[in-house]
Amino acid sequence: MATFKLTEAHIKLLQRANISNSGMEWGSPAIDGKRPFGNGDVHRDIADILGLPYDDDNESLRDYLWSVYEQLQTALEIVLHNQTFTPGTYESEGYGWIKK
Repeated sequence: MATFKLTEAHIKLLQRANISNSGMEWGSPAIDGKRPFGNGDVHRDIADILGLPYDDDNESLRDYLWSVYEQLQTALEIVLHNQTFTPGTYESEGYGWIKK
């Protein structure tokens, strides 16, 4: 059983995601891969959304911001599957294609 902790940070980022149509084949809603939060400076955008002071030289902050960003796919799956934006620990047989 896989577990995932959905946090306020994930929720804030999903609420501010720049949604567009992927334009591939049939098309589908997608978070814009080039400007996921409306701007091209992803680290700075994430810090602003989370209310954190951004510093290009703060490597640990950049690592944290990137890790939260990388977790958004699973966070989005949980929000859509469970129909909730409630932080907490969620379990599934596997993330990617969530099984009931």
